[in-house]
Amino acid sequence: MQSSYEAYYLDCGEENMFTSGPNWCPYAMWTNIYANDVLQKLPEECRDNIIGAEVTSWTEQIGDATIHSKLFPRSIALAERLWTDPAETGTYHDVAVWLPALQRMRYVNANLANKCIPTHPLQPQFCLENPEYCDEFTASRIKEQNEEVVMEEL
Repeated sequence: MQSSYEAYYLDCGEENMFTSGPNWCPYAMWTNIYANDVLQKLPEECRDNIIGAEVTSWTEQIGDATIHSKLFPRSIALAERLWTDPAETGTYHDVAVWLPALQRMRYVNANLANKCIPTHPLQPQFCLENPEYCDEFTASRIKEQNEEVVMEEL
């Protein structure tokens, strides 16, 4: 089981409760969780032994009032990543991979909210009601980010 604290530990990113300043680990946004390749940091000889991945929360800084919004949509992003594995069809940078995944995650997150499970929104409500506008913007941002990555590599 793979569970990297940088990507999958959901307690991270809040203010340190004992000292002023940030916690010891960064906040993992749902976009980072979806983009994280479960196998990337593992040695080649270990990769065939991985049977899954998990998000974790030891509730160090999460209480009853915030647990669901900390879990969702971030755990949905990991489920989408593991279920569809964008590495098999391209990369998560590909608009053709990213947008269908985003649409599925929007509806799962909205379904949880409709069942009175508090969630943190993936995007504004406008995007759920008008995905074509948000998808066009998202596609343009993904393309811009890809161009920035290519320029940095040169």
